[in-house]
Amino acid sequence: MKYLSVNLCLAKNSYNQYCIERNGDSAEPSYSQLVYHYLLSSPQYQLVQYLIGHTDSSMSQLCSDLHVSQSHMYRLIKKVSLILKKFHLSIYSNEENIVELAGRELDIRIFIYSFLTQSAPTEFQLLSDQYITEFERFNSFFDATLLDQLTKNKLFAFWKTITIRLFQKKYLPEIEKKAKALLNFYSFLPMEVLDSFFFSKTNLDKRIAQAEYLYLNFFLHIFLPTVVDRQKIQESIALVYQSKKPLVHFFIDMIEDWRQKFVPTMKQDSFDQLLNSCLLFFNLSIFIDVDLLKVWNLDYNLPDESSIDNNSQTYTAIAHLLTEHVNTFPNNDLDKEFFHRKQLRYLAQLLYLETTMHESPTIRIYIRTTIQYRTKMLIEARIRSIYSEKSVSFTKDIEGADLIITDNYEEVAITEKLLLLSDILNMYEWESLFAKINQVITKKMFALTCKSSC
Repeated sequence: MKYLSVNLCLAKNSYNQYCIERNGDSAEPSYSQLVYHYLLSSPQYQLVQYLIGHTDSSMSQLCSDLHVSQSHMYRLIKKVSLILKKFHLSIYSNEENIVELAGRELDIRIFIYSFLTQSAPTEFQLLSDQYITEFERFNSFFDATLLDQLTKNKLFAFWKTITIRLFQKKYLPEIEKKAKALLNFYSFLPMEVLDSFFFSKTNLDKRIAQAEYLYLNFFLHIFLPTVVDRQKIQESIALVYQSKKPLVHFFIDMIEDWRQKFVPTMKQDSFDQLLNSCLLFFNLSIFIDVDLLKVWNLDYNLPDESSIDNNSQTYTAIAHLLTEHVNTFPNNDLDKEFFHRKQLRYLAQLLYLETTMHESPTIRIYIRTTIQYRTKMLIEARIRSIYSEKSVSFTKDIEGADLIITDNYEEVAITEKLLLLSDILNMYEWESLFAKINQVITKKMFALTCKSSC
C-alpha cells in the first residue's frame, strides 16, 4: 500500500478501506490503475513494457533506465524469455548491442496486443504526446460514445504499437491470395484509417500496406471486440447464413448440433453471437502458430491437455461431436488433418466453456413456520420474486432439501442447512437468507462443473 499510495493517491476511510482519489472523474478505470501500478513493482513487467515502447535501447541504457545491474538484467531476461517462449519469441541483442524482441513479426504483434489489452491505463507511455493528433484521427473511426475509458486506453495502446512497429520498419508479412478474402470478411474500417499510421509518409509497398490494414481489422475483432461496429457484426452473421458454400453450412450445422445436445435453451441471438465467435476461433487458427489457449489470461478453470481425456466427460463429448461432424464431411474444402491437430482444441474449449456456463443448478428449499401458514406463503413469494423456478424450488421433503428455513430453531434439528427467519420485515435476516441461497447455488454450480470434469 505504501508503494501504491505514492502513485495513486490512495485514501483510507473510516472503515479501514483504501480508495483512489479520482478528482470527480467517474469514467476513469480505477481498478485497472490499481492493477497497473501493482504490476509496475515487478521488474519483469517493467522489462516487457520497456521493450515494447523503446526502439533503440542498448543493454547499458536498459539497465540504467530500469535501475538494475547488468547481472540482474540478464537474470530478468532469462525469466521473461520463459514467458516469451510461448509466443515463439526471444530477447535479442544485435551487433550494436541494441536489445529488442526477436521472432516473426506476426508473433511479436500477437504478444504485444495480448500484453497491452490486459493492462493499458491512460498513462501508458509508448510515444510522446506530439502524436496525439494522429491518434485522434484514428479514434474518429470508432464510436467513442459506446466505449468505456479502459477500452479507449487499450485502443490507444493498440494504435501506438502499430505506429512504433512501422517506425522500426517491422512489417507484417504479405497475405496470400487465398487468405485475403477471409480477412476481408472481417474488415470494418475504411482504408483511410491507414493515414493515421503515417503510411503516406513512409511510402510503404501497397501489398505491405494491405497486409497491415487487413490484420488491423482482424486483430481488433480478436483483442478488442467491443470496438467493432455492431452493425458490421450483424451483417457478418447474416452473410454466414446466406452463404452457399458447403463448408459454411457444415460449420453452422455442427455448432447447431452442439446447441441441441448441450444447451437446447440457448436463444437465437446468443447462438448467433456464439457462431460468430466460433468462426473467429476457427479462422484465427489458420493464421497463427501461437497457442492462444495457453497465453490468453482467461479466468476460467479449463482442463489442460493432460487431463482432458480422462477427467472431463463434457469436454470429451463435445470433442467427439465435433470430430464426428468433421470425419463425415465429404468435401475436400476442409483440411481434416489440420482441424484435428489445431482447430479442434480451439472450438472444443470454447464450446466447453459455453456449456459449463449454461448449466443451471436448482436448489430445493424446505420452509417450516410455527406461526400462521400465510407466513410460509409470504416467504415463498419473496424468494420467487427474485429467483426463477430453474434456480429455486420448494419441497416438502426436509431430508432432501438443500436449505431449511424456519422461524424457530426448537422445531427443527440443527444442521448446516438451517437458517432462521423469525421476522419477515427484518432486512438483515433477509440479507442472510439471500446470501445463503446464493452460496448454495454457487456451491451446486461448481459441483456440476466438477461432476462433468470428474
